[in-house]
Amino acid sequence: SFEVFVAQVSGDEGRSVVFSSVPAEADRQQQQLRGVLHRLGATPSTPVTILSDGADGPRSLGEAACIGPTSHVLDWFHLAMRIQHVAQVAKGWPADTPGERADNARLADAVERIRWRLWHGQVQRALDLIGETLTWLEGMAEAALTAAAKATALLRGLETYVSGQADLIIDYATAQRRDEPISTATTEGTVQWLLHRRMGTNQQMRWTPRGAHCMLKVRTAVANDTLAEDHA
Repeated sequence: SFEVFVAQVSGDEGRSVVFSSVPAEADRQQQQLRGVLHRLGATPSTPVTILSDGADGPRSLGEAACIGPTSHVLDWFHLAMRIQHVAQVAKGWPADTPGERADNARLADAVERIRWRLWHGQVQRALDLIGETLTWLEGMAEAALTAAAKATALLRGLETYVSGQADLIIDYATAQRRDEPISTATTEGTVQWLLHRRMGTNQQMRWTPRGAHCMLKVRTAVANDTLAEDHA
């Protein structure tokens, strides 16, 4: 296996440019991404918001490529997906007895309140509620309740993720009202087009890092409508 880096860069006017590469095969990755920013009109005074899932690689490369001030934001899409995994467990909670139905309602309510607090950037309040919910669930897990054990594992993962990325979590509700970027959901569609259609398991292909890198460069150029220019 090997790492693939995909980014989508856009300005306030809505125009976007796609960037991708296999880092192990890229010798000028930082300069190439800086060129993408330059094509979109970025200057040393242009503030840049870097949205990511919190991984060091994309954040470091994005910051190194920027010539202006940068700010980092934890992508709401990835954070919301982790919350949704816990919500799915709540939906599958046993509901055969009044007690089980009450536990189901309590967990579902806790998940929605955790989601609301994180959406509004209330990190510590969200962590406090996660801790309270874990204490309640762990008491049930002793009775070997499968749903409680699964919810506990997912909540612990969410707790670790939120704690580690606390500095990058913003008030997403306010940012959305201001039309500020909060999610890489559009980039996920780009990943689907660039990668999955050519490298998905259903393709039954094996890729070398070099072959994947070259394929990505061609598909990126096609997406940006710069194939002839880049080839020249």
